[in-house]
Amino acid sequence: LGKKMFVQALMAPEPPPGESSSDEDKPFECLVCLLDVRHREGPIWVCRCGPSFCAGCYTQLGGAAAPCPTCKSLLGDLRNRGFERIRDKYQHQLQKNKRAAAAAAAAAAAA
Repeated sequence: LGKKMFVQALMAPEPPPGESSSDEDKPFECLVCLLDVRHREGPIWVCRCGPSFCAGCYTQLGGAAAPCPTCKSLLGDLRNRGFERIRDKYQHQLQKNKRAAAAAAAAAAAA
């Protein structure tokens, strides 16, 4: 994941809950539920062939012993720590933005 893509992903707007991610967010999409893994909690799993899975879908598929929907090899227990770090930074930035917006609204109301 290049630096430019990382920054764009980090600052991408939050999709409404339950909606799949946009074309620009495809790298962050769970292969099964098609939701943006940056909005999901828990580990992000990855198959050796590339696709990522949110914790819920990984468990539903059968975990490490399940076949990958793409390549049919066993999923194994590889976590996508890079995406987990991106998700954590993304969620931190969202919280920071929400606090700033709340502070601005409070200041406007007080004025």
